[in-house]
Amino acid sequence: MSNFRRILGLTALVCTLSAAAQGATAQGMPSRPTSGRPAPVLLSPYRNYRLPLTPFVPSLARTRGALLQVRINGGQPVHLLLDSGARDLVLKEKVARKFGVRALSAVEMVSVGKTSVDQVPMGLARRIDIGPFALADVPTAIVTSGLAEGLDGVVPTILFSRFLIKINFKGKILELLPYIDGGETSRGRDSIIGNSHNGILFLPAILESKQGYLVVDTGAAYNAIATPVAKQLRLARSFAPSMDLEAGGGPVAGQSCAPANVRIGYRNMVLDDVLAVSLEEMSQFHGVEIMGLLGFPALEHSQILIDYRESQLTLGLE
Repeated sequence: MSNFRRILGLTALVCTLSAAAQGATAQGMPSRPTSGRPAPVLLSPYRNYRLPLTPFVPSLARTRGALLQVRINGGQPVHLLLDSGARDLVLKEKVARKFGVRALSAVEMVSVGKTSVDQVPMGLARRIDIGPFALADVPTAIVTSGLAEGLDGVVPTILFSRFLIKINFKGKILELLPYIDGGETSRGRDSIIGNSHNGILFLPAILESKQGYLVVDTGAAYNAIATPVAKQLRLARSFAPSMDLEAGGGPVAGQSCAPANVRIGYRNMVLDDVLAVSLEEMSQFHGVEIMGLLGFPALEHSQILIDYRESQLTLGLE
């Protein structure tokens, strides 16, 4: 298996370990993203935006994500992965240095597959432009590992949380829709009410026979199940070899799993491309047992509408 096939995806939850975050529980997770950092400033008008997406196809592998072309501090466009499993803008160290994003502090990174947290430098992008859409003062994590070749960094969907966020992977469009105060909400039959904590969206789900939470992670190249859950549900393949994976915190170990049935709201799905990985540190940080990640393979054939205001996701077939 090539190195490209072994990229799990960044799936790095970059966040400060605040007292509020450490005390969160499944019943008491805040319904608003919190991080202890100021939100970026919207520079462009509050209106509809249609931003083009480019498929991310590492080596000869299948499509594993979607890219946005982003200008950092007025520089040349770079290719950043659209990732609902990350909290902050993330740049490779050489890209950050090229465009003048300097480390100002450090934060703790909680990553898939790790049983400890890592310190990463944190800076501030003075301005980012994605076509006509622009933000100022964007918190930026600076990393030296965990990104596949061809990626310069990651754009978290939480950056667009002032809008309803519509992602159409097949149509290669990210659409940002302004909220209309006093108007209709995005709620529909296919909407799933979840919880958001520190910018990460959790959905209640039934995985095989087990109830719990799944993280929505468009930046993960594979679906993932927590190793103890995979063993409990007998999804872990006994003789499957351990795989070396790249995640946000660097190399981690994973193991191939059998396809898994999952029910989310009214939607029944079969997850393939499934790996068993440690989600222990993520669960501890968020104060809730995380059963697994809905990665790009589970979402690429759906139109996704993310409503951070209501902690809600709508999955519609394309």
